[in-house]
Amino acid sequence: MPFHVTCPISKTATVTVTVRPAPEFAITQIEPGLGKLTQSLRRTSGLLELEPLEVRVEHWSDLDIGKVGSSTADIVAAARALAAACDRTLSPGQLAKLATSIESSDGSMYPGLVAFNQKTGDVLEQFSWWPQFVILMITPAQAFNTESADFGGKHKLGTQFDDLLASLRTAAAERDTAAFARAATESARINQRFVPNPFHALLEGRARDLGAVGVNVGHTGTVLGLLFGASDPAAMKTAATASLEIQRILPRPRRSTSPSPRLPGMSVQNPGRQGGDLRGPQPGPAGPEHMREPVRAAGRGPGDPAEHAGVRGPDAPVRRCQ
Repeated sequence: MPFHVTCPISKTATVTVTVRPAPEFAITQIEPGLGKLTQSLRRTSGLLELEPLEVRVEHWSDLDIGKVGSSTADIVAAARALAAACDRTLSPGQLAKLATSIESSDGSMYPGLVAFNQKTGDVLEQFSWWPQFVILMITPAQAFNTESADFGGKHKLGTQFDDLLASLRTAAAERDTAAFARAATESARINQRFVPNPFHALLEGRARDLGAVGVNVGHTGTVLGLLFGASDPAAMKTAATASLEIQRILPRPRRSTSPSPRLPGMSVQNPGRQGGDLRGPQPGPAGPEHMREPVRAAGRGPGDPAEHAGVRGPDAPVRRCQ
């Protein structure tokens, strides 16, 4: 059974929706290129059996499109926002099924770390413990469309992935940070056969010299991360030094018109920003004569190979959805 393991970090997509009764379901003021977000809103409306609504959308994200799995973040954020606007909630399981009905997705709607079937939305393992890393993310210029991924032949590696999952179970039981890092590094190495990362070969061999304990990658994106154990008081300083060295050794574009790889900086894994956590004021009573205070629900950001989501919504004026 295919799966990947999530890695929550402090990056999110944010969706704000304002809803009003309408003769038929309609989405307005949405930016071009957000087709999967649109699908999410329509499918969420059907799932919750909402009355016809006009939905006005605002979208913000600090996730690079096609590099860290931003589309799943948008899907989950939109679904949460519309549900919150109508005083409804969606469970992680419902969000997982909704997301995977649109595209191969990740388990970012679940709190903590999970082993997740990206095709069916099923959870293979929910870990009771996981290590904290400072992650230095390197984002190549190339973007990646999830739908274009060709994982033909990956099923033949099932035994290797079963062994990796077993090693993670043991690492969680023993609270072994190094074992988690080794598993991520091996998973990234295997993934090179299917979604080659242009910087993997260059950086994997230098990871130890740079002070990193391992490497992870976006399995349906192009981001690569160097993992530094957050329990080390010098982890942030070590990662910052590594960032400077990487900028020195990364290949430069031959033409000035070519985009350069980006080092968006360090991210500390943030278990506080997990799927389903509501933050900010709770919604008050809503009806034709009532305006609702904004509600913010925060999710998590992407790592290996996750596309994690945050959400904000709704803003006044809002009317009750049936």
